[in-house]
Amino acid sequence: MVLLSTFLNLILAIITALVWGIIIAGVIGVIVLGTVKLKEHLKMD
Repeated sequence: MVLLSTFLNLILAIITALVWGIIIAGVIGVIVLGTVKLKEHLKMD
């Protein structure tokens, strides 16, 4: 029973890490994309 609980906690930790990884990657992607678009926009002026 203890082993099952540990296993479930491990899965939960992995899922949480994946979700946070996706969120952080998404935020970084948006920031990089926004910076590139802004630089292109400034070059046009």
